[in-house]
Amino acid sequence: SFFRSSSFFNYSAMRGFIGVALVLMLASCSLARHARVVTLSKETANQQVNLGENDELHVTLPANPSTGYQWIPEYDENVLELVGQTCKYPEDSASGHHLIVGRGCTAVMTFVSRVGGKASKIHVKHLRPWERDMPAAETVTFHVFAEKPYKGARPQREQAPQESP
Repeated sequence: SFFRSSSFFNYSAMRGFIGVALVLMLASCSLARHARVVTLSKETANQQVNLGENDELHVTLPANPSTGYQWIPEYDENVLELVGQTCKYPEDSASGHHLIVGRGCTAVMTFVSRVGGKASKIHVKHLRPWERDMPAAETVTFHVFAEKPYKGARPQREQAPQESP
């Protein structure tokens, strides 16, 4: 046949090339590390969590922005990077609305590691930022060990939706 003749291409060489390409593709897939999302909450406070390469850390805490209280994180910025902070509101199944004044939400802070082999505590303080002389109403602490630095694309920064009357 014309396709198997040496005038078209070397059929054996093409099969060898395809075989090598397939092996390289499978090897690269098995070496690639998929991102893992680690979620911490009040229930997991004071426990240590390890962040591997491309892992995201989500700290979730109950919030109600209409009270003026905010969750403010304090952490070692040489070890961790805060890449997003938002409030996730539950959707009202009856009306489809989720932005109702006074309704609580879940505060979500997203962190990734900057370096590997270092630890950081995250102290998240529940306070009103303008009340500078007042202690935090509550503080939640998390222990994070960054095994490897984050090398993936940075997660999209989320902005908290604004409440409307």
